[in-house]
Amino acid sequence: MAKEDANLFNKELENIKLSRDHDEGKAKLENLCSQYKNKYPTFIKSLSSKIDNYLCFLRYPEEIRRRMQ
Repeated sequence: MAKEDANLFNKELENIKLSRDHDEGKAKLENLCSQYKNKYPTFIKSLSSKIDNYLCFLRYPEEIRRRMQ
């Protein structure tokens, strides 16, 4: 991934971490992936197959998530 794209992607990931719950985070991450899938198909395919693993922390209540960071 190009440096500029990576910076934008990572910035959006930080916003996704602030999602209220798993479903909201998953929708946001899927949307982000769809924006980059034509440009970086291999990376996005790998990421898309593991979305639930990356966002499992969103299944916990906010109070617990704050302590996990």
